[in-house]
Amino acid sequence: MIKIVIVHFQPLEKYPPVVNMIRYIAGLQRHDLELHVISTQASNEKKQLEVNNIIIHRIGKLSEELNRIERLLFYIRFQTKALSLLRALKPQKVLYYETLSAGAPFVYKKYHNKECEIFIHYHEYTSPSEYKQGMVVGRLLHYLEKKMYKQAAWVSHTNTYRAKLFKEDIGKAAPQIVHAIPNYPPENWLHNVNKSISNGQSRVGFVYVGAMSLNTMYVELFAKFIAQHPNQYYWDIYSDNFSSDLLSFFDSFKAPNIHFHGSIEYDALPKLLPKYDIGVVLYKGHILNYVYNAPNKVFEYLAAGLDVWYPNEMKGCEEYRTYKTYPEVLSVDFQQLVFSDVVPGKRKTGYLPKLNDYYFEKHISPMASRFLDLN
Repeated sequence: MIKIVIVHFQPLEKYPPVVNMIRYIAGLQRHDLELHVISTQASNEKKQLEVNNIIIHRIGKLSEELNRIERLLFYIRFQTKALSLLRALKPQKVLYYETLSAGAPFVYKKYHNKECEIFIHYHEYTSPSEYKQGMVVGRLLHYLEKKMYKQAAWVSHTNTYRAKLFKEDIGKAAPQIVHAIPNYPPENWLHNVNKSISNGQSRVGFVYVGAMSLNTMYVELFAKFIAQHPNQYYWDIYSDNFSSDLLSFFDSFKAPNIHFHGSIEYDALPKLLPKYDIGVVLYKGHILNYVYNAPNKVFEYLAAGLDVWYPNEMKGCEEYRTYKTYPEVLSVDFQQLVFSDVVPGKRKTGYLPKLNDYYFEKHISPMASRFLDLN
């Protein structure tokens, strides 16, 4: 029996790539494999992930209302309980996501099971200056995990740009090979996407899905652009992760062709997204993490047959950029949007997504082969 553990400090439900990984492992139906997941509860009412034959251990709820001391105690509690679980489960392999998950795997390998193989994946890229300016807990955990890099069985980022930056930052401590695993949707999207539905309107429908911020995204500028053309465009927003001032902005803005819908379940997206014509990505690129980013929403939009607009600051999307094809992936100057310059068309119904290389299972297989002993 192979016993493996995934450690993911942040609530699983906010991170489709780790949900896809868990479901992928469950779908293998390996009777010689036992998977445990250690995570936390979401602070909102989002439906908790449940997967058959996968045991998910939830260590408390990280609420936004916790003060600095309470938050520190929560971090300590998570690492302590996660370590207790690792000691009890005695896994041969541990995969952890992000620095805040690193403490328990580090202690477990160093002091309790030196033969345990450690796998590491990062949803985001964090620069050395951000670690220095961030929480003390983050700095300490990053100090510990750097000691594991040379011994790690696997380290990966979401694209080659971030992997390169990571290796340059870490220097001598960096592993020889840092892999890239893009944030593609699962292969079943090919079958679940509704290929013929449309919004039934003459107006072009824009959609945004995911975390949203007034400070780090072109939300205000894009909202003003859409509001100026109510007969041509409308914009629907689905988010359960947004800054406190965002709802106040939309409440006061009162554009009749902009609608904030709140939370949407990830599994509902293949049926929802084809109602629209264009999916937007709005990051300003205020830090390198967002400059060199190709977020999962880009590929989810494409899988549903939508065109994609992304800010020209986002270098991580450049390799997916297309022109005069269907669907299009366009680099857009959100600071200079002019109606006469941008004339988007309606989505072509009946589009059959050709993800081919752009699905999760194909790109996770190199890690899975090592993590799950598939060879």
